[in-house]
Amino acid sequence: MSLRRSEFALQLAGLLWIAGFLWYFFNVPLPNVSPADIGLTENHESGADGVSRFAIWRQFYPGWHSLPNPLDFDTAQTQNVDSGWKYLPQRIPYGLTAAILFASAWLIGSVVTRRLTSPSSVTHAERFVIQAGVGLSALSLWVLMIGRLAMLSRSAVLLPGVVAVVAAVVAGIRSKQRRAEVVADSPRESAGRGPVVLAAFALAPFVLMLILGAMTPPWDFDVREYHMQGPKEWFRNGRITFLEHNVYTSFPFLSEMLSLAAMVLDNDWRSGAISGKLLLSSFQLLTTVCVFATARRWFGRSAGLIAAVVYLTTPWTFRISIIAYAEGALTFYLAAAVMTALLAARSTASNQDRLWLVTGLLAGSAMAAKYPGALSVVAPVGLFLLFTTARRRLLIAPGDSPDTVQAPSPTGARPMIRRAVLFASAVLITVGPWLVKNTIDTGNPVYPLLYSVFGGTDWSEELNLRWKAGHSPADHNVHQIPQYLADVAARSDWTNGLLFALAVPSFLMWRRFPAVAWLWLMVLWMLSTWWAFTHRIDRFWIPVIPVMSVLAGACWQLFSDRPFRIVILAAVAACCVFNLGFWKIPRLAGFQAGLMDLTAPVSPTIRSDFSQMNRIIPAGATALMVGEAEVFDAQFDTIYNTVFDENIFERWTEAPDDIATPARNRRMVPPPTVSAVLKEHSVSFVVVNWSEILRYRQPGSYGFTDYVQPRRFNELVAGGVLEVPATLTHGDWNRLSDADRGEILSWDDGRSLVHDGSWTAIEIYRVADDTKTSAQRPHRSP
Repeated sequence: MSLRRSEFALQLAGLLWIAGFLWYFFNVPLPNVSPADIGLTENHESGADGVSRFAIWRQFYPGWHSLPNPLDFDTAQTQNVDSGWKYLPQRIPYGLTAAILFASAWLIGSVVTRRLTSPSSVTHAERFVIQAGVGLSALSLWVLMIGRLAMLSRSAVLLPGVVAVVAAVVAGIRSKQRRAEVVADSPRESAGRGPVVLAAFALAPFVLMLILGAMTPPWDFDVREYHMQGPKEWFRNGRITFLEHNVYTSFPFLSEMLSLAAMVLDNDWRSGAISGKLLLSSFQLLTTVCVFATARRWFGRSAGLIAAVVYLTTPWTFRISIIAYAEGALTFYLAAAVMTALLAARSTASNQDRLWLVTGLLAGSAMAAKYPGALSVVAPVGLFLLFTTARRRLLIAPGDSPDTVQAPSPTGARPMIRRAVLFASAVLITVGPWLVKNTIDTGNPVYPLLYSVFGGTDWSEELNLRWKAGHSPADHNVHQIPQYLADVAARSDWTNGLLFALAVPSFLMWRRFPAVAWLWLMVLWMLSTWWAFTHRIDRFWIPVIPVMSVLAGACWQLFSDRPFRIVILAAVAACCVFNLGFWKIPRLAGFQAGLMDLTAPVSPTIRSDFSQMNRIIPAGATALMVGEAEVFDAQFDTIYNTVFDENIFERWTEAPDDIATPARNRRMVPPPTVSAVLKEHSVSFVVVNWSEILRYRQPGSYGFTDYVQPRRFNELVAGGVLEVPATLTHGDWNRLSDADRGEILSWDDGRSLVHDGSWTAIEIYRVADDTKTSAQRPHRSP
């Protein structure tokens, strides 16, 4: 009886936490949502600090009947671009390209991992995750290799897939007699197919929206600056080279290589970018399968289904897909490495070596997706494997029987060293080529990181200090940790209330389910390193979401009484309905094309100034971009640099004998010399984005060289190098903050940008055909 009371008390405590947290979650104001974003006009409907999720939910009521339809969303996002099912055929080519590449990767992974995963040690879902994950990583490395060799072609991209098909056929013929081998499965629950059907029904609209949303043309800053811009440049050049003007393209680029492969198959960088985004969205779907497989093995099928629903319905999952952040791949490989590491901790000697190797391949792939993978995946997963092996005790999953779990394998020094070498070697197999590439290009394997250790071509101490300042936490005030934790748990616009609501009660079961304790240690590691070593933006903690989702599913095992479980399912259903509505509001989840006409003359994903530039600047002409690096949509050739690279305009025009002078006061070379440099590089237009320069010069931002001032361009106009500019974008002077207005007016000739309540945000200069005197070229009056 006392045991029964104890169980009831735990269930009641868990339920009170869930109710209390969800109440807080839906009442907390969101930092990036304004009343106008959801159609609110009266101040009393929103809190003093912003709009709450309850206020957003109330906006769903007028159109509640449309919630089940994932394609019935705010049409204002399309900016008068037609939309409907008649445009579905436009998506077919993108779907075919993505499907071909995914199938090729899966086949490659099937062949590579055929002898690394014993059919008796993994389930069908676990095997599929491993095969697809290893295959996508291998395909990415293949594209890197052929790109460096200037062999980017359709046949080269598809070659490993074709070879994998032949290898799979041969292997299938040879293994005909072993097909009776049974694939492992986690303990079955007594429930029938009802929960599976219900979960599939709940996930269907989210999957449809995710797939269609992924085929939205690139619109995010980082994506148009380097995630897709780098592959675009390499595709147009026909090879992968060091891009000294875009430091971000020297990161490990696992995801971006898949986008480059899509561009090669489509033979077009525009359509290839869309096909690539669709292919990258498969990481989110694979993570859903991985979360299901992990939770199912350790906590049962119902837990697996809940975990999958929690992960896939999280707004961040959708947002990653429609934007194509590298966090999509990093998140998947973290989830997959955790899955296989847990498997290794319960496996006997015959399987441990292979699972350590597979885990190393997946962990290394996480670092190949993004440098932080070394800290968030490689280090904790490697330590987990070493520690659990050294304990001399297997991690037992519920339902394991003496027939499936034998004595732990020997844990002497030699087996430990052998497995550690296997893990490290597998990590190097997947991330090593990126380190070699950077060593060849810059002399620094992790360029631009660790400059003080390795140095780096085309980098300097000044750039390194700016980089560290822009990518490190501003402080380590421990008193602010609760605030950051609240930001992660509830105040992030795109998080899911079910993550912390359901995951936290699972901690009450850490003695009953050992995997819970290890998963919570992973969560604490992720959040601690995010706080300690990053600049604490939301998407840097995204990879923790699948681990939290597994723990949310595990919570099901805490509630054994039917009434409690009904309440849990009601909470899951309510949050799913909210998340579906949230996904459908573009100003909340992010722009999605849905079934928009992708061939419309005016695309809402292309900035208006670039639409103008594409009309003004002929294809094949070259424009020097000053303060502008978001150049993916340019249909003309561009010369640009990111904010962390050496400023090209400064390098071309500053007087070489005046370097010791502060940048703002340096002299320019004579106008004829500037004209000669522009002609040498075939530059016929110069575009200056003063709005972006202003953003970089704001306090706390990355900073921007003081050399670039309006005075210099006025002098080049007066000197006959540039023609009088045209304004591409006007800004509202009165809507700028006092600090921003003061900053602009402090620039040399800054007043020349201000005109009758507006200011020149972006302007374009045509390079003069010949050099003329100052008298012939009027100076623009302020």
